[in-house]
Amino acid sequence: VQVPLIFWHRDDFFAESFHLQMINGLFFGAVLIMMLYQLFLFLSTRDKLALYYSIALISMANIVALFQGYDFLYIHPSYPALNDWFAMFSGPFLVVATTILTRAFLQLRSFSKFLDNLLLAIMSLNVLVAILMVIFFRQISYGVHHVFIIVHCVVELVSAAFCFYKKYRPARFYLLAWFSILTATVLFTLSNLGMIPGYFSTNYSGLMIGFVLQMLFIAFALGDRINVLEKE
Repeated sequence: VQVPLIFWHRDDFFAESFHLQMINGLFFGAVLIMMLYQLFLFLSTRDKLALYYSIALISMANIVALFQGYDFLYIHPSYPALNDWFAMFSGPFLVVATTILTRAFLQLRSFSKFLDNLLLAIMSLNVLVAILMVIFFRQISYGVHHVFIIVHCVVELVSAAFCFYKKYRPARFYLLAWFSILTATVLFTLSNLGMIPGYFSTNYSGLMIGFVLQMLFIAFALGDRINVLEKE
């Protein structure tokens, strides 16, 4: 648990809080707009990828909301014990959602059964750890989730690079998407694990920038995929 200690002048504190809320509002607003757009796209085209992407966006926003305290503030303010449940399952939720999206978008099974099975194995193990954390409460470190997320992001990046190498054109934007989020996630996770200074885990701007870039590149990738299908 990292608790940053900063002394503020009263006016400076309120000014900084205001700026932080504006940045957070822009981030969550962008995620909400993209999520609604993808849902409308799914309803109009019945393309399951749009639905998978919407769920992945929810999982990304939930990670940021969990660490910044918005889950507690708006969803369960009277039940602080639920923070443990959100902490146990938010990481696996992200891994499951992005695994489903990646396998469907890259058609990974047809390019590499090994990478496809590896993604599924990482996802299954992460969910298993979350369930074990419920059973053996407090005996399993939350740090395990951080390790799984780093490994998951690396495998996602390798999968996109491999599909791009195999001439699957839509993978190019997907590759950029996972490169951007991997950089932010590694810094944030290593900080939470105590391996680098705690600034990266208490300053969420890098994580939010990584998510925004990933969101944009995946949107480009989905659009590029539609163009390829139209040409075919």
